[in-house]
Amino acid sequence: MLRQANSQLRRYAIAAGSVLIGLLLSYGLSQLATFDRPFLLFLAAILVSSWYGDRQTGLLSLGLTLGLSGLQIWWPLSWLIFPPLASLSTAVFVLEGVAGSHLIHSLKHQADQAQQKLRVSQGEYNRFLDIANEGVWAIDRHQKTTYVNQRMAEMLGYPVKEMLGRPIADFMDAAGRAAAQPHLINRQQGLREQYDFRWVRQDGSDLWSLMSASPIMSATGQFEGAIAMVTDISDRKQIETELKESEASFRRAVVNAPFPIMIHAEDGEILQISNALTEITGYTFADLPTIQHWVQLAYRDRSQQVRLDISKLFGLAQRVDEGEYKVQIKNGEFRIWEFSSAPLNRLADGRRVVISMASDVTERKQAETALTKRLKQQAAIAQLSQQALIKSDLDNLFDQTTQLLAQSLEIDFVKVSELLPEGDRLRLRAGVGWRAGLIGQATLSANRNSQAGYTLSVKQPVVVQDLRHETRFTGSDLLINHHVISGISVLIEGVAHRPFGVLGVHTTQPRTFTQDDINFVQTVANVLASALERHHNEKKIQQLNVSLEERVSLRTQQLEELNQELQAFTYSVSHDLRAPLRAMQGFSQALLEDNHEQLDSLGKEYVTRIEQAAASLDQLIQDLLTYSRLGRTDICLQPIDLNQIVEEVTQLLAADLQTTQTHLVLKKPFPSVLGSYRILVQVLANLLSNAIKFVAPDVNPVVQVWGESYGDRCRLWISDNGIGIALQHQTRIFSPFERLHGVESYPGTGIGLAIVKRGVERLQGQVGLESQLGQGSRFWLELPLAH
Repeated sequence: MLRQANSQLRRYAIAAGSVLIGLLLSYGLSQLATFDRPFLLFLAAILVSSWYGDRQTGLLSLGLTLGLSGLQIWWPLSWLIFPPLASLSTAVFVLEGVAGSHLIHSLKHQADQAQQKLRVSQGEYNRFLDIANEGVWAIDRHQKTTYVNQRMAEMLGYPVKEMLGRPIADFMDAAGRAAAQPHLINRQQGLREQYDFRWVRQDGSDLWSLMSASPIMSATGQFEGAIAMVTDISDRKQIETELKESEASFRRAVVNAPFPIMIHAEDGEILQISNALTEITGYTFADLPTIQHWVQLAYRDRSQQVRLDISKLFGLAQRVDEGEYKVQIKNGEFRIWEFSSAPLNRLADGRRVVISMASDVTERKQAETALTKRLKQQAAIAQLSQQALIKSDLDNLFDQTTQLLAQSLEIDFVKVSELLPEGDRLRLRAGVGWRAGLIGQATLSANRNSQAGYTLSVKQPVVVQDLRHETRFTGSDLLINHHVISGISVLIEGVAHRPFGVLGVHTTQPRTFTQDDINFVQTVANVLASALERHHNEKKIQQLNVSLEERVSLRTQQLEELNQELQAFTYSVSHDLRAPLRAMQGFSQALLEDNHEQLDSLGKEYVTRIEQAAASLDQLIQDLLTYSRLGRTDICLQPIDLNQIVEEVTQLLAADLQTTQTHLVLKKPFPSVLGSYRILVQVLANLLSNAIKFVAPDVNPVVQVWGESYGDRCRLWISDNGIGIALQHQTRIFSPFERLHGVESYPGTGIGLAIVKRGVERLQGQVGLESQLGQGSRFWLELPLAH
């Protein structure tokens, strides 16, 4: 009820106020002579009352106006009562007032409805912005925040209320404010744009955003502010930063790589090269803008083929080894590179990219070439050394030497110059490359003014880089006429400290000879010197052989004469010396038999001693004859069964074996050997006889005989339990007349083991023993087996 009363009172106040204002204005304007339409002011008051009140308020204002005119209290309203137009004017005024009130009311109603719809729409839009996933930020012309949605506030970490009214510069650092200034200028100029921008969050961290900004302009084109959609791209920026860092790291790795690297696109652009490529080639990145520049600089006449090879790389799906390429660097030298390439990711513009890497194998290839060259030279030296050993024709050897040198060093000229007996000239003995008719005819000066003469003088290898600029000597006519420039010359040693001559190699192009080349030429010269010495020695040997044959023939004749004399002496010893001995033995025995009773014990002892001495001397003569015959008898080796030899020897020594009570152990069977039956019987008999004889007193001999075979040899062992032989005597006992004991202790001639040694050696065998003093002996005979 109260609300209705207040509303009614409000309408009265608006109507009264409007009419009063119109009355005052009409009175004030009536003072002007030109103002004659006061009704317009009251009509305006009616319309204002209707707009700010309602239709009833407008009608009330119309009634008040009519009431004032009826009371005629104010002259400005007199126009309403002057006849004859008073009734018509009033009617028109009333109609206008009523119509105006209705019209204004209708318009206000429509405006209120439109305003209501606008408020509803604005609310919905604001709710949409508040729940949007993107930030929204609006500023006025002074760059102060007029609106931010919840998302925008969350992105910066502020409450919405704290952001409203604040300048956007509060959310930037110094760098951000500088970066934002050009964009704000663009807004003021009415431009829209999209760009990346960095804000500062409340916690001090960076917020990278994608700004889609638009200006807010008035109807007259004046800048009123701006609004922007803000998208959080911090994650993308982080990825981009990491990607850039990765790319930067990759580029640093490429640039600082210790080997040549080039990254190039399919349109020919070179994107990156390593420092190593520049260091090796001398070409900088500025020198190589495109692959065409690289190919032209590095490959020259081969550039077309190389470009074709490079174009194929962009179809690769994986790494490929391209092989070796010869690259020319900036200073004109050539390097050998081993290339491999692999595809990379496409560029942002879609171009395919390839990374090509190279390994500089120049030194390795040079080493391989040098090794191949050295092996070739060594093979040539080996071949030449072999030929030097088997060839007796020096001219043939010299020809082969010059050809091998020319092939191995790949040079134009080779010569062997022989120093003539006079010593002042050298003759071209052999060579390769020289004009026809010069070999064997041309001569050179041997003084220091020529290369060959200088070599003879210094006796060291002489290397010439360029004969045209040589200061040590001048070139000979032979070298100058053949346009020789570079070369090596070495001395060929001769016989009796006199040089044979000079070996030279020469080229018509400048060439730098390596130490290996010099050593090779010197080695060849040494081989020739050895061949010359061998040739000289062969001549001497031939002469010595002739002399030796003459001396051998003479000595053979002398030996035959001596042998005849020795045979005569042997016959004389065998018959003439033994005859008196047999007489002494015979008379001694007769004396004992015939005069046994007349002789006292001393006489009988003397006669017995004479008989024993004669027997001993006779045995010695027989042994000497046996030893002598072993050295002179022709022996034909044939298979011998050792079982038969052992059987015969045991029969020969049966009496001694029984007398001495010897225990003989024969470990049969025995193998067959190559030898002489008679000599083997004599050797084995001597060894068994010694084994029975040389035992300690009151000890029964124990003798063992056995055989061992190994390979193509047989060893026959004779072991005893005798007195043994000291180590220092084990060699001398095989010499003639060497006795370790007196005849009174162990009888014998001292020549038995000498006969054993000579007999075994004549059978191409060996004899030896193993013994210790007081522990017996083991003699062995080693002979070839009979197959």
